[in-house]
Amino acid sequence: MTDSDTDPALRGLEHAAARTSDATAEWLRSAASLARATQAARTAGHPIGSIGKVLRQGRASARHQRARALIRPSLLLAERSSEVEAAATANGLTDIRVFGSCARSTDTPASDVDLLVDGGPRTSLLTISAFVIAVADLLGLEEERVDVVTPGGLVPGSHLERQIAAECQPLAAWAAGWLRLDSLPGWAAACAAGASEEELVEAAECGLHPWGWVAAALRNLPAGRPAGATLVDPEEFVRVAAVLAAYAAGIADGCDHDAAITRAVTTPRPV
Repeated sequence: MTDSDTDPALRGLEHAAARTSDATAEWLRSAASLARATQAARTAGHPIGSIGKVLRQGRASARHQRARALIRPSLLLAERSSEVEAAATANGLTDIRVFGSCARSTDTPASDVDLLVDGGPRTSLLTISAFVIAVADLLGLEEERVDVVTPGGLVPGSHLERQIAAECQPLAAWAAGWLRLDSLPGWAAACAAGASEEELVEAAECGLHPWGWVAAALRNLPAGRPAGATLVDPEEFVRVAAVLAAYAAGIADGCDHDAAITRAVTTPRPV
């Protein structure tokens, strides 16, 4: 007689798994397998918990996973961003940036998490894989739903490289709610009217301070990043958006850059 024959709870699990064909069956089979292993280990004298305790842990895990499946990954990433940064540091990776649907806030519970990272001299596929596993574990996602790329892994000038450059945001700032300057109203209109990205950044800076002081509300990025990726403190979003809208109107009316800035700075705007 087998152990499963002598344990009514285990027999019940296996019987239920045999009669169920949906995702519940997978959990029931896993629970039964875990219970058999636990029972065998206890019979051999290994100090592990009872089958009941193991099954309770299994049910809690299943409920946890079902709850996780209803949450957008961007929310999970924002919640655990500091731990993701720590995992990157532990694997020799720096400058963690978010792109894709999470960065655009268009993700669904089934979306992937897309991260761009800078590596070091010892970075390898193994360290990238270790980071992927760590992030997946932190967020409670399957490993295949965490995509990590490095700048060196992108084809220069490719559509993917341009797309990532256009939407990537530093993880810490993104998690804190900072916004890209090119996401503000007025940016696209001013660009369409002929203003350059650098001129728009200057307009935003002047709008925060009449003498062009680079305010703490703007976070400039390293050389080589798009000017539009400059980040704006969410508390200054309304003010900067109003400045850019006024600047765009000035450019559309035929003002040169300096005159449009003067118009934007002197236009009454929200406090």
